[in-house]
Amino acid sequence: MHTNNTTHKRTIDRPGTATERNNQPTDRTNGLLGRLTARFAGETESGPRGPTTALDADTLLTLVANERRRYVIGILADHGGRIAIGQLAERVAAHEYGVARSEVTPAQRKTAYVCLYQSHVPALVEAGVIEWDEGRHRRIAPGPELDGVAAVLDLVTDHIEGQP
Repeated sequence: MHTNNTTHKRTIDRPGTATERNNQPTDRTNGLLGRLTARFAGETESGPRGPTTALDADTLLTLVANERRRYVIGILADHGGRIAIGQLAERVAAHEYGVARSEVTPAQRKTAYVCLYQSHVPALVEAGVIEWDEGRHRRIAPGPELDGVAAVLDLVTDHIEGQP
């Protein structure tokens, strides 16, 4: 029996995938990587850079890998001010269950609250994306990294949706 020691690389045959058969980045991927690199380097295609982040790529990608965190980042970027974690949990639950905020059940709200409190809020605080007042009102506010992370997330989302 002949053993072939050649390593086979898995590929996906879809337009715009991250790699072609030779495992080289496609033009679509190169465009996104170029724009992300330019944003981190302080340049954009349209001139001076917008918001940037001091986070390294691994930390940034880990933070935005979770849909719930992306939603929280979006809420805070749009909201612009402080929000109580209970209100945030209600918004997250409504989004995840596809219901109006007034239709969120106590169990759905509690599930979102516990996940935010135990996992997502600490990760976002540690990265400087949000600030957390653990006092009586338990309010969350934008941190120094929020604008940069939100801008990168917008860039990636626009790329995925096919916008320039």
